[in-house]
Amino acid sequence: MKKTFKYVKVLSVAVMAFATLTLTGCKEDSQYITYGDSDEIYVTFAGTGSTETELFVTENGYIGANYATSLTYDMYTNAEEWEIVPDYSDCFEPRHNWVKIWPSKGNYDGRFTISFVQNVVQGDTRNVKINVVSKGQIIKTITAAQDGFTLSFFIQPFLTIQNFDWNPTKAKSVSVTSNVKWNVRVNDGEDGLPVEWVHVAIPSDSNSNFNITCDPNTTGFDREATLTVYQESDVNNYKIVTVKQAAESFEEVPEEPTPEEPTPGEGEGEGGENTGGEGTEGGENAGGESTEGGETTGGENA
Repeated sequence: MKKTFKYVKVLSVAVMAFATLTLTGCKEDSQYITYGDSDEIYVTFAGTGSTETELFVTENGYIGANYATSLTYDMYTNAEEWEIVPDYSDCFEPRHNWVKIWPSKGNYDGRFTISFVQNVVQGDTRNVKINVVSKGQIIKTITAAQDGFTLSFFIQPFLTIQNFDWNPTKAKSVSVTSNVKWNVRVNDGEDGLPVEWVHVAIPSDSNSNFNITCDPNTTGFDREATLTVYQESDVNNYKIVTVKQAAESFEEVPEEPTPEEPTPGEGEGEGGENTGGEGTEGGENAGGESTEGGETTGGENA
């Protein structure tokens, strides 16, 4: 009996050791992690809820081929606390909240539901990352792309030509009417070289205008450059803005006219005419007086 018990005891220990080794090997190969066996935070979507991590949404907010109005996720995690935070940084209007999540916070295993608002803001496909965050780290991400609204991308014709003097001191602003993300490129010159005298700045808090500045033009010639304002999601949709700058101008100071000196002959001739005229008049007067005097005297003598 003692020997039999001893053999059974040894066999039991051997079986337990084999089982331990077998389970350890399976654990390393498995995608599932048991609570308490790892310090690394993990998240798994399973159960009866959705497991999709890449979603396609219609303009009206319907999800996937089944046009679901919402999706519910059963989430299994060892995170002590978690929060679901949408990242709208790739959107035309990043301050517009168009993903609805409830609840947005939890502890360990949990369930949450997401839905999408109708797109009446962005003219092209808008994208969002729905991040599961724990202790400041992203531990799971669901991406969603929603169809665009009616596209708007326009620049007023009178703004497509910008004129600068040779030494401008102020920037000029160009307004862009758009519901898509856009950017500006300074095109190369006719010689194929980069144009370095034109500078473009897009305010970080605006998607409705950009500013143009120019360096002083000391080349002696008028110059011109073109800007391409293009839709980021479709580079073939663009507008052209022409920048023209005048050459440096130099004002000529007019010379004072030099007075002309009279010709000697011309001056004496004029004097001679006056003298002769006075003499003639004087002669007539004298003759008249003499005649009158003669007649009077002669009358008296007679």
